[in-house]
Amino acid sequence: FSDTADEAAISTPTRPVHFADAGGYVETPVFAHGALPRPSEGVGPAIIEQTSCVVVIGPGDSYAIDGRGNITITLAAAL
Repeated sequence: FSDTADEAAISTPTRPVHFADAGGYVETPVFAHGALPRPSEGVGPAIIEQTSCVVVIGPGDSYAIDGRGNITITLAAAL
């Protein structure tokens, strides 16, 4: 996470999420989209909840949130 996203992670709830590539359940931080700083970036696993959808970022995948709140995900396999 960037410095600002680290602050959001301090009190972030987690939940177990099954990722087959990771071999099973992984404790995964859950973020409210509106509470994340803009811009920010991070590395999965992560869940970003929005009003109309949930974005799942797999272990090792990275994401960036721009100043308008758009989320860009880069898959680890693409790096």
